[in-house]
This record gives sequence, structure tokens and C-alpha cells, in this order.
Amino acid sequence: MSKETVIEIGELDTMEYVKELLSHLHEGMNDITVKGTGFNISKAVDVVLIVRNKFISTLVITDINIGTTYVTLSNGRIVPRSWISIHVKKEVTGTEGPGM
Repeated sequence: MSKETVIEIGELDTMEYVKELLSHLHEGMNDITVKGTGFNISKAVDVVLIVRNKFISTLVITDINIGTTYVTLSNGRIVPRSWISIHVKKEVTGTEGPGM
């Protein structure tokens, strides 16, 4: 069983995460999860779609999970924080998208 790689989306530019995902895929890692919370949910989606649409057409989204966790702030207030987890893998067909 292969080890799962997780890319946590944060405040960096979207293309930094695109490069990280591409790097993992080219290193042969094939069980990758892209995670985003709060305002970074849309960036997580963008990262996966950019890689699939612009670089590796054989990238397959195998699972998407969404949810909400509750975080306690320093003032004791409990607030909801939504998250997304997108599981991807590269199909081995010998055909990659543009630029590869």
C-alpha cells in the first residue's frame, strides 16, 4: 500500500501549490490529497483543476469529502470551519496533457 501525500492549501499563491502537486506526481506519488479550509477551499479546487486541465489530463479525482469542524478561538468562542479534501491519482496510460 502506498503512503498518502497531503498538500495543505494555505496563503501561498495558487501556482505554488500547482507546482507542489506536479512535483509529487512526477516523483511517482500516486495517492495525493489536496486539503483546504475556509477561504482556501476554492483555491484547493483551483489547484486540482489547473493540474488536470493544463498539465496532466490523466489526473483523476477519486474522492471528494467536505465537512465542518468547530474551532475554539482564544477568546473561548466556538466557530465553524468548513473544509474540503480532494483525493487524486494519475492514471497510467502513457498520455499526458499539454506541456508534459
